[in-house]
Amino acid sequence: MTIYVVLEGRRRGVYYRWEDCFAQVNRFPDALYFKVASRAEGECRLQEHVSRILQTSSEASTSSMTNLIVDQLHATFCDDTNINAITVALLIGLL
Repeated sequence: MTIYVVLEGRRRGVYYRWEDCFAQVNRFPDALYFKVASRAEGECRLQEHVSRILQTSSEASTSSMTNLIVDQLHATFCDDTNINAITVALLIGLL
């Protein structure tokens, strides 16, 4: 089974069909995506990418968290250790 992970696109995540992955990255500026061997590998790559974004963002500045809607339905994680960090990223509009 071929699995894709979208790190930069309309919606980050792990996809099982090229058509679904392509819909997220087609004509998206600076799209970043990979074919991976397993769902676990895709989720780990996604987690690492988001962690780097959070680290860079926390060094740059803090943003207002009011009036933001968080959609965590499609978020995927390797484990539960970074759920709070990823939630913060969603709230400040990084994801």
